[in-house]
Amino acid sequence: MLLQENGRSLNDFKSMLRPNAADMPTFTNKIIIDELNYNKDELEKTHADMLLMLTDEQGSVQDKIMESVGSDDNGFFFLYGYGGTGKSFIWKSLSAVVRSKGLIVLNVASSGISALLLPGGRTAHSTLTVLIEINEPSSLTMEKDNPRVDLVRAAKLIIWDEAPMMHRWCFEAVDRSLRDIMSKNDPLNKFRPFGGMTVVLGGDFRQILHVVRKGSREDIVDASINSSKIRAYCNVLRLTVNMRLGASSVPVE
Repeated sequence: MLLQENGRSLNDFKSMLRPNAADMPTFTNKIIIDELNYNKDELEKTHADMLLMLTDEQGSVQDKIMESVGSDDNGFFFLYGYGGTGKSFIWKSLSAVVRSKGLIVLNVASSGISALLLPGGRTAHSTLTVLIEINEPSSLTMEKDNPRVDLVRAAKLIIWDEAPMMHRWCFEAVDRSLRDIMSKNDPLNKFRPFGGMTVVLGGDFRQILHVVRKGSREDIVDASINSSKIRAYCNVLRLTVNMRLGASSVPVE
């Protein structure tokens, strides 16, 4: 069970003895159970409270994403907004509404610090098994009989925060692998971006971009997701209202 929580199994360690399957109780996929182990009533109330605090701009963003999740129509979005525009608030609101419906949302981020700000967040390297040292033809390291593959296949939404920090090859590897994984649900998913999964990336290109070792300005631009071939499928959503400034402003008499 501990191995399953990290997407591994005893089969990954060939030198270890394995118990007799006939003597073992039937185990379900624990990582899926953990992703469904939320109090739906509490989350529904939390989302109702958050709806009252959403700006019109944020509400429009959430409606477009939830329309894609609810219709099973693949949607690939990039939520662009500088610091203070409420991207993290959108992530929390989306997570609450999806989980309140008994569905699975995978919250990932490009760094461990960013992942701490997401509800149930983990790094993309951990949840999606994105390679640290990646190259152009890379794919995810999930094997087809891995419990994490079943988790990804069962998910309705993937939220990926601080996306500009990652090399475009990371997103292309996820796209390539999800097309293969999700084709088991529907053969046509082989031809859909991210295998028909609703994926939302977020971040600010004016903050830290991917670091290219000894790279020139052109190398850094080429490593950006905006230079990726999957950029053509992306629906860009924007947040422009700075919520921090609005909350801290004091009216002058």
